[in-house]
Amino acid sequence: MDADAAVRIADAALFADHGQHLTDIQQMILRESLAGKTYEQMDGYDRQHIKNEGAALWQLLSQALGERVSKKNFRAALERRSQSVSPEISPADPPPVPFSAYNPVTWVGRDEELATLADAVARDCRVLAVVGMTGIGKTALVECLVAGLADGRRYCRLNLDDRGLGSDFYSGGAALLRELGEVPSLADQQDPRQLAQRLLEKLRSGAWRVQIDSLERLLVGDEVQGWHGFADPLWEDWLQQLLAGPVCGSQVVLTTQALPESLTTIGSRYRNFWH
Repeated sequence: MDADAAVRIADAALFADHGQHLTDIQQMILRESLAGKTYEQMDGYDRQHIKNEGAALWQLLSQALGERVSKKNFRAALERRSQSVSPEISPADPPPVPFSAYNPVTWVGRDEELATLADAVARDCRVLAVVGMTGIGKTALVECLVAGLADGRRYCRLNLDDRGLGSDFYSGGAALLRELGEVPSLADQQDPRQLAQRLLEKLRSGAWRVQIDSLERLLVGDEVQGWHGFADPLWEDWLQQLLAGPVCGSQVVLTTQALPESLTTIGSRYRNFWH
Protein backbone atom coordinates (compact mmCIF):
# COMPACT_ATOMS: atom_id res chain seq x y z
CA MET A 1 0.00 0.00 0.00
CA ASP A 2 1.42 3.38 -1.00
CA ALA A 3 1.08 6.57 1.03
CA ASP A 4 -1.66 8.13 -1.14
CA ALA A 5 -3.82 4.99 -0.86
CA ALA A 6 -3.32 4.82 2.90
CA VAL A 7 -4.30 8.46 3.36
CA ARG A 8 -7.31 8.08 1.07
CA ILE A 9 -8.64 5.01 2.89
CA ALA A 10 -8.04 6.50 6.34
CA ASP A 11 -9.70 9.76 5.31
CA ALA A 12 -12.77 7.98 3.95
CA ALA A 13 -13.05 5.85 7.11
CA LEU A 14 -12.83 8.86 9.42
CA PHE A 15 -15.34 10.84 7.39
CA ALA A 16 -17.81 7.93 7.36
CA ASP A 17 -17.46 7.47 11.13
CA HIS A 18 -16.94 11.02 12.43
CA GLY A 19 -17.94 13.33 9.58
CA GLN A 20 -14.42 14.82 9.61
CA HIS A 21 -11.49 14.60 7.21
CA LEU A 22 -7.85 14.03 8.10
CA THR A 23 -5.99 17.17 9.10
CA ASP A 24 -2.68 18.12 7.52
CA ILE A 25 -0.68 16.89 10.52
CA GLN A 26 -2.60 13.59 10.56
CA GLN A 27 -1.79 13.06 6.88
CA MET A 28 1.85 13.80 7.58
CA ILE A 29 1.96 11.30 10.45
CA LEU A 30 0.45 8.58 8.25
CA ARG A 31 2.85 9.21 5.40
CA GLU A 32 5.95 9.45 7.58
CA SER A 33 4.95 6.40 9.62
CA LEU A 34 4.58 4.41 6.40
CA ALA A 35 8.13 5.50 5.55
CA GLY A 36 9.30 3.97 8.84
CA LYS A 37 10.02 7.23 10.65
CA THR A 38 9.67 7.70 14.39
CA TYR A 39 7.88 10.73 15.81
CA GLU A 40 11.29 12.27 16.59
CA GLN A 41 12.27 12.03 12.91
CA MET A 42 9.16 13.84 11.66
CA ASP A 43 9.49 17.52 10.75
CA GLY A 44 7.18 20.49 10.44
CA TYR A 45 5.60 20.52 13.90
CA ASP A 46 6.64 20.54 17.56
CA ARG A 47 7.76 17.04 18.62
CA GLN A 48 5.32 16.76 21.53
CA HIS A 49 2.49 18.01 19.32
CA ILE A 50 3.28 15.27 16.79
CA LYS A 51 3.22 12.62 19.52
CA ASN A 52 -0.11 13.90 20.87
CA GLU A 53 -1.66 14.04 17.42
CA GLY A 54 -0.33 10.57 16.63
CA ALA A 55 -1.94 9.08 19.72
CA ALA A 56 -5.23 10.79 18.90
CA LEU A 57 -5.07 9.58 15.29
CA TRP A 58 -4.66 5.93 16.23
CA GLN A 59 -7.59 6.23 18.62
CA LEU A 60 -9.80 7.78 15.93
CA LEU A 61 -8.82 5.09 13.44
CA SER A 62 -9.53 2.39 16.04
CA GLN A 63 -13.07 3.69 16.38
CA ALA A 64 -13.55 4.13 12.62
CA LEU A 65 -12.12 0.73 11.64
CA GLY A 66 -13.58 -1.25 14.52
CA GLU A 67 -10.28 -2.71 15.69
CA ARG A 68 -7.33 -1.62 17.80
CA VAL A 69 -5.01 0.51 15.65
CA SER A 70 -1.52 1.63 16.59
CA LYS A 71 1.55 3.03 14.88
CA LYS A 72 2.81 -0.53 14.48
CA ASN A 73 -0.24 -2.13 12.88
CA PHE A 74 -2.13 0.67 11.10
CA ARG A 75 -0.89 -0.42 7.64
CA ALA A 76 -2.46 -3.88 8.02
CA ALA A 77 -5.66 -2.36 9.42
CA LEU A 78 -6.01 -0.01 6.45
CA GLU A 79 -5.32 -2.86 4.01
CA ARG A 80 -8.10 -4.91 5.62
CA ARG A 81 -10.42 -1.92 5.32
CA SER A 82 -9.52 -1.54 1.65
CA GLN A 83 -10.33 -5.20 0.96
CA SER A 84 -13.66 -4.98 2.77
CA VAL A 85 -14.94 -2.02 0.74
CA SER A 86 -17.23 -2.99 -2.12
CA PRO A 87 -15.46 -2.52 -5.48
CA GLU A 88 -18.54 -0.70 -6.73
CA ILE A 89 -17.96 2.05 -4.17
CA SER A 90 -14.58 3.74 -4.31
CA PRO A 91 -13.13 4.86 -0.96
CA ALA A 92 -12.47 8.20 -2.66
CA ASP A 93 -16.15 8.79 -3.44
CA PRO A 94 -17.46 11.64 -1.28
CA PRO A 95 -20.69 11.07 0.66
CA PRO A 96 -23.82 12.90 -0.49
CA VAL A 97 -23.93 16.52 0.65
CA PRO A 98 -27.22 17.58 2.26
CA PHE A 99 -28.72 20.90 1.27
CA SER A 100 -28.07 23.54 3.91
CA ALA A 101 -30.78 26.09 3.12
CA TYR A 102 -33.27 24.68 0.60
CA ASN A 103 -36.41 23.01 1.94
CA PRO A 104 -38.86 21.77 -0.72
CA VAL A 105 -41.72 21.84 1.78
CA THR A 106 -41.45 25.59 2.43
CA TRP A 107 -40.08 26.75 -0.94
CA VAL A 108 -42.27 29.11 -3.00
CA GLY A 109 -41.72 31.45 -5.95
CA ARG A 110 -38.53 32.60 -7.67
CA ASP A 111 -39.61 30.83 -10.85
CA GLU A 112 -38.08 33.50 -13.08
CA GLU A 113 -34.69 33.34 -11.40
CA LEU A 114 -34.71 29.54 -11.47
CA ALA A 115 -35.55 29.53 -15.18
CA THR A 116 -32.64 31.89 -15.89
CA LEU A 117 -30.18 29.76 -13.94
CA ALA A 118 -31.49 26.52 -15.45
CA ASP A 119 -31.02 27.95 -18.94
CA ALA A 120 -27.42 28.91 -18.11
CA VAL A 121 -26.45 25.48 -16.80
CA ALA A 122 -28.21 23.75 -19.70
CA ARG A 123 -25.85 25.63 -22.05
CA ASP A 124 -22.87 24.09 -20.24
CA CYS A 125 -21.88 27.29 -18.50
CA ARG A 126 -18.70 26.44 -16.59
CA VAL A 127 -18.87 29.23 -14.01
CA LEU A 128 -22.21 30.63 -12.87
CA ALA A 129 -22.16 33.49 -10.35
CA VAL A 130 -25.23 34.36 -8.27
CA VAL A 131 -24.58 37.84 -6.90
CA GLY A 132 -26.61 39.74 -4.32
CA MET A 133 -26.63 41.30 -0.88
CA THR A 134 -26.36 39.09 2.18
CA GLY A 135 -29.47 37.35 3.49
CA ILE A 136 -31.59 37.25 0.31
CA GLY A 137 -31.38 33.49 -0.18
CA LYS A 138 -28.65 32.96 -2.78
CA THR A 139 -27.59 29.62 -1.29
CA ALA A 140 -31.15 28.32 -1.09
CA LEU A 141 -31.80 29.44 -4.67
CA VAL A 142 -28.81 27.50 -6.00
CA GLU A 143 -29.68 24.43 -3.94
CA CYS A 144 -33.25 24.54 -5.26
CA LEU A 145 -31.81 24.72 -8.79
CA VAL A 146 -29.56 21.70 -8.15
CA ALA A 147 -32.47 19.71 -6.68
CA GLY A 148 -34.35 20.07 -9.96
CA LEU A 149 -31.48 19.03 -12.24
CA ALA A 150 -30.94 15.49 -13.47
CA ASP A 151 -27.98 15.65 -15.84
CA GLY A 152 -25.74 13.14 -14.08
CA ARG A 153 -23.38 15.63 -12.49
CA ARG A 154 -22.42 14.88 -8.90
CA TYR A 155 -22.96 17.67 -6.41
CA CYS A 156 -20.73 19.01 -3.66
CA ARG A 157 -20.66 22.26 -1.71
CA LEU A 158 -17.91 24.37 -0.15
CA ASN A 159 -18.96 27.07 2.28
CA LEU A 160 -16.23 29.72 2.53
CA ASP A 161 -18.08 31.25 5.48
CA ASP A 162 -16.55 28.45 7.54
CA ARG A 163 -14.42 30.43 9.98
CA GLY A 164 -11.77 27.74 9.86
CA LEU A 165 -10.92 28.54 6.24
CA GLY A 166 -8.50 31.28 5.25
CA SER A 167 -8.57 33.40 2.11
CA ASP A 168 -5.41 31.76 0.74
CA PHE A 169 -5.88 29.26 -2.08
CA TYR A 170 -4.52 26.27 -0.18
CA SER A 171 -7.02 26.62 2.67
CA GLY A 172 -10.15 26.59 0.51
CA GLY A 173 -8.66 24.53 -2.31
CA ALA A 174 -7.67 21.72 0.04
CA ALA A 175 -11.17 21.71 1.57
CA LEU A 176 -12.70 21.54 -1.91
CA LEU A 177 -10.43 18.68 -2.95
CA ARG A 178 -11.58 16.73 0.11
CA GLU A 179 -15.21 17.34 -0.83
CA LEU A 180 -14.38 15.88 -4.24
CA GLY A 181 -13.13 12.72 -2.58
CA GLU A 182 -9.37 13.22 -2.65
CA VAL A 183 -6.84 14.12 0.02
CA PRO A 184 -4.29 16.95 -0.38
CA SER A 185 -0.67 15.85 -0.25
CA LEU A 186 2.27 17.49 1.48
CA ALA A 187 3.44 18.55 -1.98
CA ASP A 188 0.11 20.37 -2.47
CA GLN A 189 0.69 22.24 0.78
CA GLN A 190 4.18 23.22 -0.26
CA ASP A 191 3.07 24.32 -3.74
CA PRO A 192 -0.57 25.51 -3.94
CA ARG A 193 -0.23 25.77 -7.74
CA GLN A 194 0.08 22.01 -7.82
CA LEU A 195 -3.13 21.81 -5.79
CA ALA A 196 -4.79 24.18 -8.29
CA GLN A 197 -3.81 21.87 -11.15
CA ARG A 198 -5.17 18.82 -9.31
CA LEU A 199 -8.51 20.58 -8.87
CA LEU A 200 -8.59 21.65 -12.51
CA GLU A 201 -7.89 18.12 -13.71
CA LYS A 202 -10.52 16.68 -11.36
CA LEU A 203 -13.20 19.05 -12.63
CA ARG A 204 -12.21 18.88 -16.28
CA SER A 205 -12.18 15.09 -16.43
CA GLY A 206 -15.21 14.52 -14.20
CA ALA A 207 -18.84 15.58 -14.15
CA TRP A 208 -19.31 17.67 -11.02
CA ARG A 209 -21.50 20.57 -10.01
CA VAL A 210 -19.60 22.45 -7.31
CA GLN A 211 -21.36 25.10 -5.25
CA ILE A 212 -18.97 27.59 -3.60
CA ASP A 213 -20.76 29.88 -1.16
CA SER A 214 -19.67 33.29 0.19
CA LEU A 215 -16.99 34.01 -2.41
CA GLU A 216 -16.63 37.49 -0.89
CA ARG A 217 -14.62 35.82 1.89
CA LEU A 218 -11.78 35.51 -0.62
CA LEU A 219 -11.87 39.18 -1.62
CA VAL A 220 -10.16 42.26 -0.26
CA GLY A 221 -12.66 44.80 1.02
CA ASP A 222 -16.06 44.89 2.69
CA GLU A 223 -19.66 45.99 2.17
CA VAL A 224 -18.87 49.58 3.15
CA GLN A 225 -15.59 50.20 1.33
CA GLY A 226 -16.40 47.94 -1.60
CA TRP A 227 -14.96 44.63 -2.74
CA HIS A 228 -11.73 44.59 -4.69
CA GLY A 229 -9.58 41.76 -6.02
CA PHE A 230 -8.81 38.38 -4.50
CA ALA A 231 -6.60 38.29 -1.41
CA ASP A 232 -4.78 35.38 -3.09
CA PRO A 233 -4.51 35.96 -6.89
CA LEU A 234 -4.28 32.20 -7.41
CA TRP A 235 -8.06 31.98 -6.96
CA GLU A 236 -8.63 34.30 -9.91
CA ASP A 237 -6.03 32.45 -11.96
CA TRP A 238 -7.71 29.13 -11.16
CA LEU A 239 -11.14 30.37 -12.26
CA GLN A 240 -9.65 31.79 -15.46
CA GLN A 241 -8.02 28.46 -16.29
CA LEU A 242 -11.33 26.71 -15.65
CA LEU A 243 -12.94 28.99 -18.25
CA ALA A 244 -10.08 28.91 -20.73
CA GLY A 245 -9.45 25.16 -20.97
CA PRO A 246 -10.56 23.32 -24.12
CA VAL A 247 -12.73 20.80 -22.20
CA CYS A 248 -14.48 20.83 -18.84
CA GLY A 249 -17.12 18.33 -17.76
CA SER A 250 -18.00 20.16 -14.53
CA GLN A 251 -19.69 23.37 -13.48
CA VAL A 252 -18.87 25.75 -10.63
CA VAL A 253 -21.69 27.82 -9.13
CA LEU A 254 -20.61 30.77 -6.99
CA THR A 255 -22.73 32.69 -4.52
CA THR A 256 -21.29 36.03 -3.49
CA GLN A 257 -22.12 39.53 -2.32
CA ALA A 258 -19.91 40.97 -5.04
CA LEU A 259 -17.55 40.12 -7.89
CA PRO A 260 -14.24 41.91 -8.43
CA GLU A 261 -14.09 43.81 -11.69
CA SER A 262 -11.08 41.78 -12.82
CA LEU A 263 -13.05 38.52 -12.62
CA THR A 264 -15.98 40.03 -14.50
CA THR A 265 -13.55 41.13 -17.23
CA ILE A 266 -12.13 37.62 -17.46
CA GLY A 267 -15.63 36.15 -17.66
CA SER A 268 -16.55 38.48 -20.51
CA ARG A 269 -13.83 36.84 -22.63
CA TYR A 270 -15.54 33.47 -22.33
CA ARG A 271 -19.21 34.37 -22.74
CA ASN A 272 -20.27 30.82 -23.62
CA PHE A 273 -18.82 29.48 -20.38
CA TRP A 274 -19.63 32.32 -17.96
CA HIS A 275 -22.90 33.70 -16.70
